[in-house]
Amino acid sequence: MSAYDRAVHGAEAGAIAAVALELSFFLLDAVRFTPLATPLALSGAVSPTDEGLAPGAIFQDLASVSGALAFLYAAYQVLVLTAVHLIAFGSVGALAALLFDWSEPLDAGRLVTVALMCTVAFGLSVAVSSSMIALGSVGWVLVIGMNLLAALILVGCLRLVSAPEAVAESAH
Repeated sequence: MSAYDRAVHGAEAGAIAAVALELSFFLLDAVRFTPLATPLALSGAVSPTDEGLAPGAIFQDLASVSGALAFLYAAYQVLVLTAVHLIAFGSVGALAALLFDWSEPLDAGRLVTVALMCTVAFGLSVAVSSSMIALGSVGWVLVIGMNLLAALILVGCLRLVSAPEAVAESAH
């Protein structure tokens, strides 16, 4: 498999991991009965409160022009965060695919390296949205745990693509 193919497969694996991470936060917010609280806070669309994340104000006043504009701006901020998040994780996947041979047996060093890369990518995507303070309300333990999940998914995708059968099939 060429370096270009490895990078493309890595970027795809990174995008899958990013979507899995976003879905995990969405499900967690749904369980807490605070839909979209995490992406709204991390994108800077709402400010964290002392009681935690409170995005409900975004959805309360859609009948007025200012309320509708606030909603559109919040949606724009979440979309920008999502796009940056996908690009960051796609880059991590491409880099991981180029740095390591994923057809070899998995070791803890590569997994930890990818987990750190995912955490840095997540932090950078939040930093781009200028809402680093929101990470405190989400919680670093949760962020690191979710990024470990994303790293496991990314590594799993890379291992599937790099399996000898997949490599042999792509050569035909």
